[in-house]
Amino acid sequence: MRAGSEVSYQITGEASGLGHTWGLTATVPAGDDAAALTRTARQVEARARRYTKTAVVWRSLIRQKWATIPTELRGISGCKYTRGYKYRGDDRGFSNKVTGPSFRAGLRGVVYWTKSPYDLFPETGVTRVYNSHGVEVDRRKASTSGIDFRTKTRFDGKTRAVHGQIEATDPFCPSGGARRAGIGVFYDARLARNGDFYVSGKYRQAPDHEMYLYGYTSGSSHTSKTVHQSRMRSLLCLSQPSCERGTIGNSGGY
Repeated sequence: MRAGSEVSYQITGEASGLGHTWGLTATVPAGDDAAALTRTARQVEARARRYTKTAVVWRSLIRQKWATIPTELRGISGCKYTRGYKYRGDDRGFSNKVTGPSFRAGLRGVVYWTKSPYDLFPETGVTRVYNSHGVEVDRRKASTSGIDFRTKTRFDGKTRAVHGQIEATDPFCPSGGARRAGIGVFYDARLARNGDFYVSGKYRQAPDHEMYLYGYTSGSSHTSKTVHQSRMRSLLCLSQPSCERGTIGNSGGY
């Protein structure tokens, strides 16, 4: 280890089938004399006050321009539009822009480091349905009632544990019961004002998913960290019994 460098320590474990990672970052002093230790302590303290707020953003998107109900589900899905219809996708790849990219369901949670209240911004995209001739026949937005973000620890200005969940169904398909299918995600995260973090959770492997952390120093100035990106395994994964859930796991700094 070099003097003045940072060293990260991590402990990874398994709890109730969900992976968890705990970690911390330590700074190696430039020397062992009092002056060097004081300088190092001041540097660590300055980094601990690095951010004014941290935004946690999750977006679920359909990468393709068009999507259809899988043949295997058409007869049993209970959806209004199946054979002969197609749904408009988001027609894009992954993007770490804070706002702007199209998505099917999204969640932005904001933790502030100078005050206790936090903000929650749930959102769903417009679902557009077209017939075989390319004519739009219907449009509707899915409910955001199943999208939530909340803090799990008291405010101390240094660290905060948060929980997020995204449950959203096709607005033209059943919203409950055995035939319910849709986007399903939950995550737990511990955030630190100095930029340390760990995240763990589970998600249905459809559609595509992306998760980012943004650390704001002032105004719109921010850092960006990619926490999770996954490509859709199959649209059948929108149905929970049809596909094993994927695992979210990341830690480090943002």
